[in-house]
Amino acid sequence: MKGFNPWERISTPAGLREMLVEAEISNADIVEEAGNHPLASPEDWWLVAMGSGYRGALDQLDAASLARVHEKNLAAIAECKAIAANVVYGVATKR
Repeated sequence: MKGFNPWERISTPAGLREMLVEAEISNADIVEEAGNHPLASPEDWWLVAMGSGYRGALDQLDAASLARVHEKNLAAIAECKAIAANVVYGVATKR
């Protein structure tokens, strides 16, 4: 089951444009930029996770469950040297 992640609505240029049009902003300049964020260690990934929209879900876990999730995350990302850090920028003036 997939949960509701409000940021997914604006993770593409089309989604961001749709949201802005709903707010009566039709003159937006929207640019998509691909990027990577280097990870010096698996613990860097945990810092990213804890600073993301998933923080609320993680904060609801009891200490033992959080420790298990932390351990499994670090094991899964142990060989990863970077994560995708793509961005969608939108600049507009509401009139």
